[in-house]
Amino acid sequence: MSRIRFEWEVEADKIDQPDGEDPHLKRTRRRNLRRLLLLIALLVVAFVLGGLALYLRLVQVQNEIAQQLTDTIKVEVAALRIGDRSTFLHIQSSDEGWLATQSALFEHYEALKAANAIELPGDILSVTIEGERARALVREDRNRLPYARLSFYLWADGVWRHTAPDFTFWGERQRTESGRIVVQYRDADATFARQMGADLAKWVEALCAAAACDKDAKLQIDIEAETEEALTWIDAGAGRLVIRSPYLDLVRADTPFDSERAVPLYKLISESWDFGAE
Repeated sequence: MSRIRFEWEVEADKIDQPDGEDPHLKRTRRRNLRRLLLLIALLVVAFVLGGLALYLRLVQVQNEIAQQLTDTIKVEVAALRIGDRSTFLHIQSSDEGWLATQSALFEHYEALKAANAIELPGDILSVTIEGERARALVREDRNRLPYARLSFYLWADGVWRHTAPDFTFWGERQRTESGRIVVQYRDADATFARQMGADLAKWVEALCAAAACDKDAKLQIDIEAETEEALTWIDAGAGRLVIRSPYLDLVRADTPFDSERAVPLYKLISESWDFGAE
């Protein structure tokens, strides 16, 4: 019986037997592995810290550029306020046509100031920066009413220059729907589009309450900056028309869809659209 060995005893003997490897080499291999893991950890930490430092630097640069835009707008408004033509024109782009336009605008502001019809607080109502381009909505008061002008700027040679309206930088296309009214617009026209859509929806519903309107009839209005017509039908039968962006000119800051723009729009719709009447 003494020759019989159970399987678990044989396995235990195998475990107890040394693997024959030099203990010194084993310790050296383990030490090298720890060093490798430590090196990898240090490289990962260095990569993360480097990326964070780069990100913070980019944010700092963007903030500095944004601050320079704010400063430029303030200087431009101040030049208009005190009548400093040289400083005002220096901020403009060098395009001759644009310089002529802005020179005429400067004279217009001078006339408004002489008539006490304008104040220039210079409040920046909104600003959008994308790379080297920017657009800003700046407040000015006409006859004690708040207005806003949309201005475009280009970053060049380390400074911001006021440029002509950039139609390619009017923003992404958006869509808003209210009742029977669908408005398609771009980001720069967002405030105007939403107010117009809501007001027009109430007006159309009031008309439909007194008429037999098709329940599925909708009116679509496209707001475009590049259209030549201030207001026109694209397809009256389909209930689709286009209106020029009000931000190509001065616009009320509090109610951009004011009576000046509402009245001709309501008139065109009431005269040319059948509201889907059955």
